[in-house]
Amino acid sequence: MDILVRAGFTIATDGDDHVVLTPAGKSSQAFNLVVRKQPPRPAKVTSPSSGYWLFYAPEISAATGVALTEAGWSWLSEQGCDLRARHWRHHSPDAPPVSSASTTRPVRRGRPATVTWSVVRSLVMSSQPVRQVELAARADATQGRVSQVLSTLVDRGLVRRDTSGWVSDDRAQLAAWFIDSYPGPGGIESWWFHLDPLMTQTSLVVDTYRSSVLSGDAAADTIAPWRSPTHAVVYSPALLDLRSLGFVPADGVADGSLLVVAAPSDTSVLRAKRVADPLQIAYDLHRLGGADRAEAADRVIKFALQQ
Repeated sequence: MDILVRAGFTIATDGDDHVVLTPAGKSSQAFNLVVRKQPPRPAKVTSPSSGYWLFYAPEISAATGVALTEAGWSWLSEQGCDLRARHWRHHSPDAPPVSSASTTRPVRRGRPATVTWSVVRSLVMSSQPVRQVELAARADATQGRVSQVLSTLVDRGLVRRDTSGWVSDDRAQLAAWFIDSYPGPGGIESWWFHLDPLMTQTSLVVDTYRSSVLSGDAAADTIAPWRSPTHAVVYSPALLDLRSLGFVPADGVADGSLLVVAAPSDTSVLRAKRVADPLQIAYDLHRLGGADRAEAADRVIKFALQQ
């Protein structure tokens, strides 16, 4: 929801399927939230039940945005939004005008190709060849789709096939390609703050929400301790309301803060158990920024390559 944060909104979750939006200087509005990886085609859009409903998808075409608005939805994507509350309305410059019937497709902004990143994660983490059927099972994809991904990686000189399966002769190079090429996991972001030490915070969250996955400083500290962690990232398949655990919503990044990424478009992030895979941790360290984090990311990758 970066587009709303930049517009001065305060965002808080209220259960898995509700969100409360507060524009600067205006009253709060609670929305029933529907999150989808793909929006419906314009002809398939139906009106919601009574109340205030917000539809989120990473990409929403101009035509679908018009259809959602005319059907009574508020909607939000990574490119624009049209929000209608009881006492205010927010219409981003990038969203199509309500009166427009344009079917122009928005510019694609790197929505994660989950199968690609799942295959790369598997091959970086394995020093031995991996059969294509195993890669497909891990990615929850067809062998045909995995074959397309492998063909692209072969063309880039990153992997090869031998008699036992698929392997990378230079896993460090493959890891570096991931860090440079990965567009990010997508999803809905929210920042939280707690008075307890960061590692206590993260344990509280991942112990309570068993399907969540830890990344960032806190995850790096569990693999290759480097310094006292100051930030953590938690990936979750659904919105988390952490107020019941003693957290309060935060305006953004600050020392000791926790970033929750809900419903990531790249679902391969969620296939790790409790702690994210080293590639994701390294990516998040680079995203959080700082020379010491870049060094920590290198140590995390080296740890992975030694396994």
